[in-house]
Amino acid sequence: MKKHKIYLAALVCLLLVSNCGGGSGPNFDAGNSGVDKESVVKIAAESLETETGFYSEEYAECLLEGLLEITPDLSWEDIGEALERDGNLESLQSSEQAPDEEELLSLAFTCMGEGDVLEDLMDDVAEDGTSSDGNSVGGNYGDDPYLDNLYDQCADGDDQACDDLFWESPLNSEYEAFGENCGGRGCY
Repeated sequence: MKKHKIYLAALVCLLLVSNCGGGSGPNFDAGNSGVDKESVVKIAAESLETETGFYSEEYAECLLEGLLEITPDLSWEDIGEALERDGNLESLQSSEQAPDEEELLSLAFTCMGEGDVLEDLMDDVAEDGTSSDGNSVGGNYGDDPYLDNLYDQCADGDDQACDDLFWESPLNSEYEAFGENCGGRGCY
C-alpha cells in the first residue's frame, strides 16, 4: 500500500525518532519523578497529527510504551524531558543498544493492529481519493498543477519525477499509471 496518508515507517519514525513533539512540552520539574504520562502521550499524538494529519492518543501511547519496553533504561520522565527540552526524541540516550529500524517498524505494525489505526488510515485514503459520487478526483492530467508538473518532468525522462508522481498521485488515476510505467519507458 502506498498513498500519501499511509506512512507506516514514517509514523513510527516521526514519533519515536525525529519529529515527536513540537512547541512547548509538558512542564516537568527536573527533580520530579511524577511525570504526567497522559500529557506526554497527548503531546506525542498532537505532534503526530501535525506531521501526518493523523491523531491517535492510543497509537502514540502504544508506540511510547513499546519504546520503553525495548529500551528498558528509558523512562516516561526521560521522554517528557526530551519533549520539553528539544521538542522531539532525538536526544534520548540509552545505555543499551538503540532499537533498529526493523524493531521500530514491528512496533508500529503491532500498535496499528491493536487499535483501529490502520482502518482509520485506510478510510482517510479512501475519502481523499474519491468524490461524493464515488469517482476518483484529481486523477487526470490537467486536474492538479503540481501533479501535471511531475507528469511533464516524467515524460521528459526524469525518473525521480516519475517516482514522485506515482507515490503522490490519487489511487487508480492517470497520474499514478503514468508514473508507474515511467511515462511509457518502463521503470527499472
